[in-house]
Amino acid sequence: MRLVIMVCVLVCLTSSAWAGETEVFLKSGYFDWKETVSGKGIIRERGLVSGAGIAYTGFVGERMFIRPSLEVWGGNIDYQGFQVGTWAPLEGDTTYFGTVEEVRVGLKLQAGDAFSVSPFAVLGHKFWLRSLSVEDWNSIYGRIGVRGATKHLFAEGGVTLPVYTRVHTDWSSDGYNDFVTEPKNKPSAFAEAGATFGQWTIGVFYEQMEFGQSDTVRVERSSGSAGAVLVASGAFQPDSVAHHIGLKVGFSF
Repeated sequence: MRLVIMVCVLVCLTSSAWAGETEVFLKSGYFDWKETVSGKGIIRERGLVSGAGIAYTGFVGERMFIRPSLEVWGGNIDYQGFQVGTWAPLEGDTTYFGTVEEVRVGLKLQAGDAFSVSPFAVLGHKFWLRSLSVEDWNSIYGRIGVRGATKHLFAEGGVTLPVYTRVHTDWSSDGYNDFVTEPKNKPSAFAEAGATFGQWTIGVFYEQMEFGQSDTVRVERSSGSAGAVLVASGAFQPDSVAHHIGLKVGFSF
């Protein structure tokens, strides 16, 4: 996380020496998070999640570009799961709040006068906090992809490759000590397509996140509350997958 933030800051500080542009953007769409154990769904969260951010694209020479970006995102969504310690069904709302920091490096290759192809790689960090059965996630990841563009249309897609993911869970309100799990990293997909109109850009996006079940960690009661955790002597982060699809609007200057 610190490395990504430092790179973003350094790139922004030196951006005045490059030919490039700044973009501010808003995005909003349907978010669906699902956790499963042995193929059986145990937690489902879904609803509207929105974000806002800023990015700068600077060129080094004629073809190479560097694009640092910062984003804040969140939303209040429906929760279907269980009550910690009893496994009793629980329905309600939960709030997500998070940030994304990325640095994209790529090459813009002209394929004729009206079309360009840009292969790229990304180093990123994503943080988010969930308010119900409090969890905070940190995921460091890489991305590889390709973007094709004409004067007014563009499309890109690729694969997200998590490097390290850490989940801190706070069950203190239910009588248990905090614990940390490390879900298994799995590749996932992303895509975006849209059109540009002068300084404006409008498009659709899709982002997937997927994690495998973590190892079991020891969880201890911090009070005399009754009940059990996920397994007899500990807890784990289940198989988890999220899909986020929506609209994105940007303005460049």
